Parts: sequence; structure tokens; C-alpha cells
Amino acid sequence: SPVMQFPLPALSKLQPVLPQKRPDHPNGAVN
Repeated sequence: SPVMQFPLPALSKLQPVLPQKRPDHPNGAVN
């Protein structure tokens, strides 16, 4: 499966990026 081939670190990097953006916008700019 292509998904399995994808490196775990790659997915981990994407996850942290999303959570970080949320705190950056306490006003809820993301919404």
C-alpha cells in the first residue's frame, strides 16, 4: 500500500503544523 510506504515522520510533521496554527489564531481566524 502506498500509504504504508509513506514515512511516519512525514505524517507527524503535518499533524503538528495544524495544531500549531490553531493556537497561533486565538481569535479564531482559522474559522
